[in-house]
Amino acid sequence: MTTWMYFVAFDFQHTCDDNARMDSIKRKIAIPPADDLIPAIHVWVIDLQQFLPQINTLEKYLNQEEKNIAYRFHFLKDRQNYTITHALLRLLLADYLKCIPTHIQLGHHAHGKPYVLIPASSVHFNISHSQQHAAIALTQDHPIGIDIEYHRPVEHLDLAQRFFHPREYERLCQLPTDQQLNAFYGIWTCKEAFIKATGEGLSYGLNRFEVNHELNHPARFVSIDHQSTNHWQLHRFTPQENFSGAIAWEGPVKKIFFHHETPIKIAQ
Repeated sequence: MTTWMYFVAFDFQHTCDDNARMDSIKRKIAIPPADDLIPAIHVWVIDLQQFLPQINTLEKYLNQEEKNIAYRFHFLKDRQNYTITHALLRLLLADYLKCIPTHIQLGHHAHGKPYVLIPASSVHFNISHSQQHAAIALTQDHPIGIDIEYHRPVEHLDLAQRFFHPREYERLCQLPTDQQLNAFYGIWTCKEAFIKATGEGLSYGLNRFEVNHELNHPARFVSIDHQSTNHWQLHRFTPQENFSGAIAWEGPVKKIFFHHETPIKIAQ
């Protein structure tokens, strides 16, 4: 049986109102034991709107660099989404790492992928958001990437021809018209998750590797330029209706646990 625990009150100063807001945040997130990360992947799917009432409290967990990034967003909703997502990331990491959220320092690899710099850790993470939803993936010892996308209407065949592997484009064109958009996002999220996992981002061309397009089959790599597909894993999931999601990681097959915020009463 899984033992659940909740965000603890770290040695971080709150007013009485802040403490009340933190209680509300705690009720929405239940965190499994950190040891569960060793053989598994934890994916947190978050409805960002539920945390808008606590945004002032959550903002206090960001460092100055993160606050500066948030305030550079032109639209308020983008600023709010960034603030909530990155504050919850810090809270999650702090629980897994047994430390204080504001003591966590993140570094960035050459192409911008963040990682935990302090405290030293083997925990890997990645985040993605689309519309009013975010997803945070965490695991141990292996690079990971995650992507979620809302199914907004796009010129999917034009984009596929421009960016996808030629065989992916061909197979997409062969599908019935009413299946093409879902298949497009099924491929797109897999490709985004992979290039995020590698840490190379868009500098790793999307046409240099191929994934399967059949949404009724497990996601898999068909080919990866200049390397074996055996070292990489893929998993597709549906974060919400009209969304696609995918996780990519290097290493062995792992169990994946999906967590959603739920109004759970805090254990006394």
